[in-house]
Amino acid sequence: MDKGTQKSDNQQVEKEKLLNFFNNLTINDKSTIEPIEPIITIDSSNFAIKAGVSVLNGKKGSGKSTVLRVMITLALMNEKPGWFDDLTIYVKPAKEKPVIYINTEMPDSLVKDMHDQILKDLGVTETPKNFKVLDFLGLDIERRQSAISDLFKVYDDIHLIFIDGGADTLEGVNDETSSIKAVETLIKLAQTYQTSIVNVIHLNQGNGETRGHYGQQSERKASGIATVKFDESKEVFEIKYGGKSRGTKMFKPIHFNYVDKNRVQRISPDTTATIVKKAKEDSLLQLVHTCFKDRKRIKRDELTKLISSITSTSIKTGQNKFNEMLARNLVTIDEQKYAVCLTPIPENSQQLSMEV
Repeated sequence: MDKGTQKSDNQQVEKEKLLNFFNNLTINDKSTIEPIEPIITIDSSNFAIKAGVSVLNGKKGSGKSTVLRVMITLALMNEKPGWFDDLTIYVKPAKEKPVIYINTEMPDSLVKDMHDQILKDLGVTETPKNFKVLDFLGLDIERRQSAISDLFKVYDDIHLIFIDGGADTLEGVNDETSSIKAVETLIKLAQTYQTSIVNVIHLNQGNGETRGHYGQQSERKASGIATVKFDESKEVFEIKYGGKSRGTKMFKPIHFNYVDKNRVQRISPDTTATIVKKAKEDSLLQLVHTCFKDRKRIKRDELTKLISSITSTSIKTGQNKFNEMLARNLVTIDEQKYAVCLTPIPENSQQLSMEV
């Protein structure tokens, strides 16, 4: 065989390989495509889907961990009890399939608290066999990335993976190359193993935007995005539509507050604002009664310090609360610069506990 013929044969082989390659990527009238399978919905809007990566984001203290806990609990429940408020979130039950939570940022004590609360809500004392809580905080960056891939070598047919702190799996969120690679790796894992991954990402405390290239790339490729925030004007937590949930409708903000330390309930934002306003007014009145329980008047500076001491806050906060008292006509300032109480002091004021 001469060199020309061999070269032509090699080219033909290479062409056939490429043709097969592109045929495998081709969608046509004979293609069989599975419809989108929702795994998590929020108010009937798709948030997380099978073979997709979704993003749950929010600032520190916004309530992300609470929403995450509700999602995990629902995944592990076969039947939701009447007392459990799902915040309009539906999660396809995992049955016996693995549900994996990965921590990359919280102290293990807080992770254990969340684990224990999930078990309490499930009404069990032992961790379900299919529920895996993995603490990656002590791993180096490279091992965190490879450990996520290694999950699929150990656990079969994973139902859901929650990565609490996806940005902590790479060296820097502003490195474009590593950010793209990290996001594409998660998408490939989700598609290859037909699972659903929820990536939790912090928003910048200042401007409220996603962190660097990693956050932007994650949102751009996400199957669904939900943002959790604390509305300071109404003092209520809310879950907001994040701007993209392919093939589904957007949902209106879901508002919630805490019934106690760990339990939540969905509530009208107007109702919540009214409740919180009254609670604030009651606590401020309670503070006045505590300050003036055994005296009629107090020097202005001394009252500010007393307020700060009772509430365990700064002098500046004490001054702000004193100004609130003045604004609500609970106290006044006399000619000698003394603060004078304008409201009757109940006899049991000494027994009032302060939580201001």
